[in-house]
Amino acid sequence: MPVCNSESPSDTTPYRATESAALAEVFLTQALVARRYQVSPATIERWRAESRGPAYLKLPGGVRYREQDLLEFEAACLRSGTTD
Repeated sequence: MPVCNSESPSDTTPYRATESAALAEVFLTQALVARRYQVSPATIERWRAESRGPAYLKLPGGVRYREQDLLEFEAACLRSGTTD
């Protein structure tokens, strides 16, 4: 069974799951997601608690967000008018 790495990357640097360019996946910290959406980290925590934010990974060392999940969340939030 694989073991999760418990080392925590910096809150300001995305972590790459693998060095292979073809398989590289970026994981963002809560601080980076908060900065991306221009909200406080507490807002991201609240969204998680209320199950209304983007999907996330709960890993040893903290919560991480995949770029693809953020893009899907953004697409789901996209509106074309005030009646949406």
